[in-house]
Amino acid sequence: MAATIGAPPTTKLTRENFLYWQAQVLPTLRDARVMRLLKGTDPAPPETLYVLDDDKKPILIPNLAYDAWIVRDQQVVSYLVNPLSEDVLLHVFGLAHASSVWRALHELYSSQSSSTLLSAFSDADWAGDLDDRRSTSGFAIFFGPNLIFWSVRKQPTMSRSNTEAEYKALANATAELIWVEALIRELGVSLKEKPCLLV
Repeated sequence: MAATIGAPPTTKLTRENFLYWQAQVLPTLRDARVMRLLKGTDPAPPETLYVLDDDKKPILIPNLAYDAWIVRDQQVVSYLVNPLSEDVLLHVFGLAHASSVWRALHELYSSQSSSTLLSAFSDADWAGDLDDRRSTSGFAIFFGPNLIFWSVRKQPTMSRSNTEAEYKALANATAELIWVEALIRELGVSLKEKPCLLV
C-alpha cells in the first residue's frame, strides 16, 4: 500500500511563487510515492473486468484495482488543488486526473520557471536603532521572479553617514549574491545573464 499524502502546503500558489510552491510540494509527493501519477506513467487500470460465472458465461464486474487507483489519483488532485489561489484554480477547473492538473500548472508557469535572471536588492536604515544608533541593513535575492534568499540584520559597527550604511549593505548583498551565483552554477543551472544588484 502506498504512503499517505501529508497536509497540503500552507503557501497558496499564485502567479509569483511557482518555484517556491513546487519546492514545497515535490518532496511530499515523492515521499508518498505518487510521482508516476503526476507524470502520467501510471495509467488507470480498466474500470471493469470480464470473469466467467458458474455457467462459464462471461460477466462484467467492477475492477477493484481501478477503484484503488482512482482513490489515489483523486487524493493527489485534492493535494494539488487545495493550495491554489482563485486565479490559478480557474486554469485547472474541470481537469479530472493528477497528471492533467500537474501538466496544466507546468504549462501555465513554463515561462516563469524558465527565467534565470539572478538579481538582488539591498537597502539600509541609517542609525535606525535609537539605543546604540547602529544601522540595519537587508537584502533580498531573486532567481527569476522567485525570492530564494533574504536577510535583515543590524550592522556590527556604527556608520557615520547614510552613504556608509548603504555601502555596508551593498557589500553584504554582493557577497551573498556571488555565493548564490556559485551555488546555482554548481547545481548545473546555466545563467543566461549576469546577476544584477539594485540599491
